[in-house]
Amino acid sequence: MSKKICSVVFQTHWDREWYLPFETFRARLIRVMERVVDALENHELESFLFDGQVVAAEDLLEACEPELAEKLHRLMQEGRLILGPWYVMADEFLCSGESLIRNLEIGRKLAHSLGNYQKVGYLPDTFGHIGQMPQLLSGFNINNTVLWRGIDADQSELRWKGADGSEIFILFLTEGYYQHPLNTQDFSQNIDVYLNKITERATTDKLLLTQGGDHLRPANGNMAERIEAFNASRDDIELTQSSLETYLNGLEVEVSQELPTVEGELRGNDRAFVLPDVLSTRRYLKQLNQEAEDTLTRKVEPLLAMAPVENYPARYLEQSWKTLLSQHAHDSICGCSVDEVHREMVTRYEKLAQRSQAMMDMALLSLGCTNDELSAQDAANPFADHTQFSIFNPNPKDFSGWVTERVFLKGDEAYGLELTTQSGEPVTPVITKAEPGFSFTSPIDDFPDRVEGVWYDIAFQTEVNGLSYEAFEVNKCLTAEAIETTSMASICNDFYQIEWCEDASLNVTDLRTNKVFDGLGRIESSLDCGDSYNYAPAQNDQITVARLVGDVQTRRHSDYSEMSAEVELVQPAALSSDRRGASSDVVISCGQLKIKLYRDADFIDMDLNWHNKAQDQRLSIHFPTGEELTETFADSAFEVASRPVVYQDNQRVLPNKEARVSVNPSQSFVSGGELQLTHLGVPEYRVVKRDSDELALTLLRSVGWLSRRDFSTRGNGAGPDLPTPEAQCLGEHHYRLRLHIGSASPEILCQRAELLRYSPFMVKGHSTNWNTPVRLLNHALQVSCVRRIGEELEVRVWNPSGQEQPLSLDKDYRVVNFIGEEQGFQSHIQSKQILTLRFPAM
Repeated sequence: MSKKICSVVFQTHWDREWYLPFETFRARLIRVMERVVDALENHELESFLFDGQVVAAEDLLEACEPELAEKLHRLMQEGRLILGPWYVMADEFLCSGESLIRNLEIGRKLAHSLGNYQKVGYLPDTFGHIGQMPQLLSGFNINNTVLWRGIDADQSELRWKGADGSEIFILFLTEGYYQHPLNTQDFSQNIDVYLNKITERATTDKLLLTQGGDHLRPANGNMAERIEAFNASRDDIELTQSSLETYLNGLEVEVSQELPTVEGELRGNDRAFVLPDVLSTRRYLKQLNQEAEDTLTRKVEPLLAMAPVENYPARYLEQSWKTLLSQHAHDSICGCSVDEVHREMVTRYEKLAQRSQAMMDMALLSLGCTNDELSAQDAANPFADHTQFSIFNPNPKDFSGWVTERVFLKGDEAYGLELTTQSGEPVTPVITKAEPGFSFTSPIDDFPDRVEGVWYDIAFQTEVNGLSYEAFEVNKCLTAEAIETTSMASICNDFYQIEWCEDASLNVTDLRTNKVFDGLGRIESSLDCGDSYNYAPAQNDQITVARLVGDVQTRRHSDYSEMSAEVELVQPAALSSDRRGASSDVVISCGQLKIKLYRDADFIDMDLNWHNKAQDQRLSIHFPTGEELTETFADSAFEVASRPVVYQDNQRVLPNKEARVSVNPSQSFVSGGELQLTHLGVPEYRVVKRDSDELALTLLRSVGWLSRRDFSTRGNGAGPDLPTPEAQCLGEHHYRLRLHIGSASPEILCQRAELLRYSPFMVKGHSTNWNTPVRLLNHALQVSCVRRIGEELEVRVWNPSGQEQPLSLDKDYRVVNFIGEEQGFQSHIQSKQILTLRFPAM
């Protein structure tokens, strides 16, 4: 009988913040790594895997004593303390595809700068995997991955075919990454138990032990001697220390070339929990994250790229990206940590907003749109209002449509406003709101001051070429079309007739087909006795539905109309003390819902301000499709994912099992039947079976525990049983939704969504110093990145359609991979493919 070889990879999995806050864990990290360094220096350990995320090494080096830092640097440069490829072990569904690329990009750069870089797609603990991960890893010349959650397979060696057809090798950790038998007194017996389990599903005699676990260090006692003792007692198996990359390279030579292939998204939970309801836990974090991502990639970087910035803030920008990426650690962005962690996260998002605004200010100063020197000659006045402004299109695709902005004008409120384009054409905006206020400015060479005036919310139509701008001048008018105010609960435009119902839902008639959709936007709540990882219905559930309160306020203009009303929800205050049903106490959660139509726009905008007063609940907004669905479509990282309908199963699961996954992720939109819902930061949806199938977006989940072990949808804990009262999400919440009616292709679904998330935006002032724009003429393609790289402009595009598409650009370009290596020229882009394009000096 041939001897089996088990490679031992010593490792720790380092959640930077989770059941303890960041600084507490960092102090522990120093203690853990002191032991690791001693073991490496004594050759008790030959190498140590530092969890595949470089941020942990940064955290350590920033805080440890110089003597330890010197040893760490030496071990990293020797390749024995192994780093990368990631900057942070991120959740794959709650951050954008572009963020995942930057994660690998920065992780690779920092790992190389510290001394070594592991070319292994190490993802041992993330809660499922996106369908485009094979293409992302391949673009960084990584051809393998190590996974645990999300795979339901009968063997540990597999192939993974991504959405675009890219294939990589998978090592499936069938028993998980958290294995520490060498830390135990009866290590020989525990190693045998582990090896017997993994051998059942291994296809070769090359086995793997990932020795370590969450926040663990090697136990006291010589690890090398324990390995020698085990080997001396066995002639059928041998333990040998190895790096993960070395093990995988050897394994791939041994395995059959005809391995089973898994395809696309991996969210199966038959063998390991995927904890799907983290998608809606502490939803406010998801909203803040999307705002931060969109600001960096759709405002800051395009502005900096198109402005003649002399001292480009490359370091400041990278620091901002690192702060953002640090928020993407799965226990952080998923909302499943203790309250202290998530309070710190909110502060970091606030700092990110400050940094982003500072970088946009740099760009505008370099353009001459603004000026912060009162003493400057022939420059804009620092205290100028928005009498002159520009609409900047950060997308290489041309824009034509409605823009909504907020402008400040000095003096008293005007009856009306008129805009004039740079070519002298008049544009009459709709003033949807006007309120007195002030603008505050602090020149760099004089005293700060505030200017009194009026803030106007305006909406108008315009056209802006790709990566270009349209300049406007604002003039006050003595007359303007009056907005009619009534209490009629109906509005219409060229596409839709909308009537409001007593349960605060909408009856919408599609005027193109005369088809009526009833009950759209119904808000309802059910009890939730789960935890931060999993929703669980109460044994005696209670569903409550919102209703209108008072009169509807309707405002009509020839180009615009809106309805607004107060909405309230009488609901249980919390679970009962035995957590089986509702408490006897009742609260009234309330909010204001506004419905908006633009004359010739084929969408319905919905703004909801909500004050939540209830605990232990799941709050959802429902949209009946009028049909039985077999699948839904939603955008994921660089993909429009098609998912079969799975209804919620309320049966109690067996121990160590999890209810089948019935909630799904969505980055910008979900489509089912003839309905498409675009959202800002509402990333969880499900299909609910009623008279017809309903699309339901989870507005919030209110839970009070990090983990529990006493509910029906998960048969064990997912972390420590700790209270998290702030995860009840009491207080104010804001939601923006957009509804389209009518079936559409994946590329049209994406185009609709980008008009909400990535629309042109206003910048103060005028300039003729913009860099030369690049135009993408094929609107079927999506853009994830516009940034400056050295003296080049980088644009990243992807193809959501099912067909090859022409690139259709108006400038010459070269094609590079994600690390900037030259690739063969392409005039077309394949279905689901991601391409990175570089353009000559701007």
